[in-house]
Amino acid sequence: MTRYVFICLCIFVITTHAAVQLTCGHYEIPVECPANCPSDFCPDYPNQDRPCPKPEVCGEPECKCRFNTRRTSENRTCIPTQECRPFLCRAPNTEYAPCPAYCPSEDCAEATPDGGCPQLDNSILEIECIPRCRCKRGYWRHNNNCVPYSECPQNKQ
Repeated sequence: MTRYVFICLCIFVITTHAAVQLTCGHYEIPVECPANCPSDFCPDYPNQDRPCPKPEVCGEPECKCRFNTRRTSENRTCIPTQECRPFLCRAPNTEYAPCPAYCPSEDCAEATPDGGCPQLDNSILEIECIPRCRCKRGYWRHNNNCVPYSECPQNKQ
């Protein structure tokens, strides 16, 4: 009798475990304790990405987009983040950057005469792709506005 109960218990555990196995789509992975975040989706406007707290209580496991992919709002499939539909950058001298290179700062304090970013060696790092509005090349942030290099305070006579 004990053997029968043990076998039934084993079958129950195996069947239950198999039932929670997820079959995920292309660019998706199963996540045991998912957080539902706006940043799971392609952004519709600048600065939409916000940090997502881990859930206090885990819900059901679900399929989430892999690193550097986002879900489309149209058909809810995951695509590479750099393929998300561009949003409009309204501030003067800014432009949409689907997957900008890591730049420590756009601030005038870090400005270079050639307008390039004082980049770090990113060859060994995979940086998270976060679409955003960046200053156009040759422009730097001063008081949150993108201004030409010549208008950065350290360059004014």
